[in-house]
Amino acid sequence: MPTFRNLDQLRRSVQQDLNRAMRLSRRDSKQAMDKAIEEYYNAAEPLVYERTYKLASTPMVVDYGANGFKAYLNDEYRYPHITYNLDYGSSTSKDPTMHDVLDLTNYDMRNSSVGYLHPTVGKQGYWERAVEEMEDIVDRQIRNSLPVI
Repeated sequence: MPTFRNLDQLRRSVQQDLNRAMRLSRRDSKQAMDKAIEEYYNAAEPLVYERTYKLASTPMVVDYGANGFKAYLNDEYRYPHITYNLDYGSSTSKDPTMHDVLDLTNYDMRNSSVGYLHPTVGKQGYWERAVEEMEDIVDRQIRNSLPVI
């Protein structure tokens, strides 16, 4: 067990341990998001549409150094897709955003910013499962990295 002569040494040691915990948490969190999306895809094969697998490229982790990290699904992509507009009963060629696709695939929300999106097949709730796993990862890494004081 390390010993410290003063508060500054203790502070530096704890900061190093926290940095290590966050570095490992970032890596493991990205893997958790990738796994959750893979489970979505593996749940069923669509019969009516062909998957582009763009959703698999959405997990992102931004490093904030000593302040931790941010894990999120990138929704900036414009998704070329034919939608069905309930109000007019006609097809449109508006492109939903990846945010619309994330809502559809994760929550089965079919009304999007561009009209009605046809349902998809897959294991919904993947983001909530990933968030829960990421919280467990961070807790575990911090517990494992910090010395008992």
